Amino acid sequence: MKIVRKILDFYIESSLHVAFAVYALIRVTYLNLNIPYEEAVAHFGFFGTIVGYNFIKYDELARVKKVVLTPVFKAIIAVSFIAALVTFYFFLALKTKTKLIGFGTFLLTVLYTLPFFPNQKNMRNWSGLKIYLVAIAWVGVTVLLPVINAEIRFFNCGDFEMYPTFYIRYLY
Repeated sequence: MKIVRKILDFYIESSLHVAFAVYALIRVTYLNLNIPYEEAVAHFGFFGTIVGYNFIKYDELARVKKVVLTPVFKAIIAVSFIAALVTFYFFLALKTKTKLIGFGTFLLTVLYTLPFFPNQKNMRNWSGLKIYLVAIAWVGVTVLLPVINAEIRFFNCGDFEMYPTFYIRYLY
């Protein structure tokens, strides 16, 4: 039972549960909007989430607090590094417009984590703003990436089912 607990702890600490949630929501977007499935978008979202969430969770520990590297922490770093390489591979397979949205969500993650004004707090510590930034990032990755990559025009009259998907995902 102890081994199961360690595996489950690693699964949670390495943000794999969040990555699977993002992957599932991307797949739901494809189903709800009748968009042909694109492996590159779904895998970019999955692996990019591992990198992004682990960066958010562990950046301050590694950069500021200089935490001791335990075997579990080293394994999380290894998973994050491999996920970063795979994310870059799938990033290259995206269409140009989709790359811009993907890069935008990456910048949002960096600005969320790192202070961008000298001697200031990062966006994560701005009261009241955190929840909106997270919601925008989730909508960007789970709805906007598949829609942009499928080259769906936003103002096409036949694509009104897309708008509730944006709003519902944002509220989710």
